Amino acid sequence: MNNEEKNIQAEQPEEVKKATFGDWWKKLATGAKAGIIAALSVVVIVPIVLVIALGGNGDNGGNGDGGNGGDGDKSIVVTVVDDEGNAVKDVEMSLITAKMPLPQKQKTDADGKVTTTNKEVIKVKITKIPAGYSKALLNEEQSIPADGKLTINLEKLPEWVIRVVDQDNNAVVGAMVMMCELGNEGNCKIPVATDDNGCGKYLEEGEYKAKISSLPDGYTADLSEYHPFDGHEVVIKVTKIAE
Repeated sequence: MNNEEKNIQAEQPEEVKKATFGDWWKKLATGAKAGIIAALSVVVIVPIVLVIALGGNGDNGGNGDGGNGGDGDKSIVVTVVDDEGNAVKDVEMSLITAKMPLPQKQKTDADGKVTTTNKEVIKVKITKIPAGYSKALLNEEQSIPADGKLTINLEKLPEWVIRVVDQDNNAVVGAMVMMCELGNEGNCKIPVATDDNGCGKYLEEGEYKAKISSLPDGYTADLSEYHPFDGHEVVIKVTKIAE
């Protein structure tokens, strides 16, 4: 400010000086307020933006599943295997919630698995087991573990073999043989025909004796006789009639 301007300012009335100072102070206050607001905006808005950016697409702290602690993708998987660890297909089961069994039954796939995303399922009950496996677990409820993974082991049934041969140990093809319960011989399985090796086979659990139901033409034997198994095999000899 030069001397002339200083003189002009000095000559201004007191009221003008006060008005000029008031305008200057108002501008200073307005600028300070804007600065404070801007600073507060940074302090408040930036953390909110960070929370949104890092929070994922869930509703509960970035768990990504709508608020279930990060387990939204967890499925319940029931796997059925035999005693050798092989998958068992077509095992039918009911899925049970705390309220009631679900109406639709499920079957294990080629990998022996039944999968559901219904987290209300707490138990399963096997309602049908394919042939060749023990029925011991039929209709037995089993609880789902906390991790949602349940493995059920089915015992593979032993193969019972009834072999029919003639007096020269040649296989007899087409003989009808059957297994009857030990101690209850009147309760017999449906007869099966012997194959090219003279063998009739069953997959069953229990204890049995073997019996011939009928023979093809040209053979004879005592059809009332019961034959004990040696383990799960028995050889029954019949007589071939001379032509």
